[in-house]
Amino acid sequence: MTVDVAIVAAWETDHSAELSEPLADLHEMAVVEAVRRAGIEPAAVDGVACPTHSPVELGAALGLDVRWIDSTYIGNCSALIHLRRAAAAIADKMASTVVISGAESLRSRSGLLWFEAPTNAASMIGQFEAPYAPGPQGRFALHLHRYMTEWHVTEHDLASESIIRWLFEQRRK
Repeated sequence: MTVDVAIVAAWETDHSAELSEPLADLHEMAVVEAVRRAGIEPAAVDGVACPTHSPVELGAALGLDVRWIDSTYIGNCSALIHLRRAAAAIADKMASTVVISGAESLRSRSGLLWFEAPTNAASMIGQFEAPYAPGPQGRFALHLHRYMTEWHVTEHDLASESIIRWLFEQRRK
């Protein structure tokens, strides 16, 4: 069975750099404007995916009747995971219209109640990032750069499917 799924709107708030804007407000502004630009009624939205704020709270704050949520947080790739899972939820009739919100206010850390300061040794950052310098994204980038240099792989190569086949061939050798 094939189900057509489409991205019908995207919007980026211009308030993300403001120091006083709470994270929840950034999410709400982004979702309200994206839904408006999509030309759909808010009542049609029955799925919310949001990595840095509770999708349940976001749906409730906007008066949405949400029956599918995703709060997976894996850093900058969260939106891609949410997109794939939203498409699957629509295909499985768990939702019909899903909004995906990704908002951060890292300059101020305004509203980031889930974030614990690196000085807290029990926090994720305190345990896994602060003691070892660069975070996971930085370490990945360093390893990827070394790999690209050693094997003469370009960014164009990484974007092509042929690199995947080549990598598997190299592992078999």
